[in-house]
Amino acid sequence: MNLQIKILSFLVTLIASLIIIFAISQKKYATQTNNSMNIIQVSLPESDLLFELYDSKSPIIFQKEIEDWDGINSLLGRNYQEISNIIQENKKDSLEIIEGYLQFHQPLLSMKWNINFQEILFTFNSPIYIVQEMNYLHLIGNITGEIRIILIPPNEHEKLGKFNNNVSEKDLTDLLNQEKPNFEFIEIIVRQGNMVYIPYLWHYFIYKAEFENKDNQTTILNMINKSWLNLI
Repeated sequence: MNLQIKILSFLVTLIASLIIIFAISQKKYATQTNNSMNIIQVSLPESDLLFELYDSKSPIIFQKEIEDWDGINSLLGRNYQEISNIIQENKKDSLEIIEGYLQFHQPLLSMKWNINFQEILFTFNSPIYIVQEMNYLHLIGNITGEIRIILIPPNEHEKLGKFNNNVSEKDLTDLLNQEKPNFEFIEIIVRQGNMVYIPYLWHYFIYKAEFENKDNQTTILNMINKSWLNLI
């Protein structure tokens, strides 16, 4: 009996150790960064290619991604209030549809998705307070209008001043408008129906085109994966 208990105890300890080693290795992978300014553009990639793309740790533009999501693509081009009303009436079904398509993007040790629709109010003339991405997988789908995203790689963090709750304390407009800023950045356009991936520790600011649609409305679909790694 004592021998059986010892064996069982050994097996439990072994399994727990393997789980911890695996979790640590996944955490190490999730926190890797790539400072290259190479922005990847791809259209409806197969699953194998998809995870190769995420392995690069570079920003990715998924062209026509939301256009391919049956049940969600009908929201494209609608204004924020109309989208909110539709989602409120069919919230469970809508979230299940989105989560179904997100399964193809879901990493190991995924816990849940935080999903919400958000109206973008910032314009070209708004103050620029940069956000540092602290999520391991953050996807943004453009539902209405056109969004423009300023992206700054992780290695430029010290040049951006102090941050409070992952948001820059200083308006960086003057720095970005200099003829030769002392840090690297790139601005990308994400059109309606497309989706973008912002890698861990990259910095970003999202604003809308001034006259992209009649009502000058821009709505995005925010999709943040919460992982068990967040608890480590």
